[in-house]
Amino acid sequence: MIEGVYKWVGLVVGSVAFDLVFGLGSAGVAASSGYSLFRSGRRQVSGGCLVIVLVFGGVLLLTGALLYALSSDSVEPPSPVMIAIILVLGVVMTVPSAVLLWLQREQPRR
Repeated sequence: MIEGVYKWVGLVVGSVAFDLVFGLGSAGVAASSGYSLFRSGRRQVSGGCLVIVLVFGGVLLLTGALLYALSSDSVEPPSPVMIAIILVLGVVMTVPSAVLLWLQREQPRR
């Protein structure tokens, strides 16, 4: 039973690296979109880009929460700094994209 849990934790840590790589890529796309919006003066951003960033931010938040929950009973817990970085990246990606999607939904269609 314990060996299965450790294998699962190893899988989660492997997925953290995967999430970080694609999360940072998505954050780059979001930053690029935000910068182009700022420079062009447009008020609208593609909903697809926001949804992608929102999904990856949510995955990072879930991964950080799982790592935090599993670290209390683990023999070799993951670094608290790593967990904090994952959670902060998840919040930084999720909150602005969710707010922009919400504001975009509230705008009247022209």
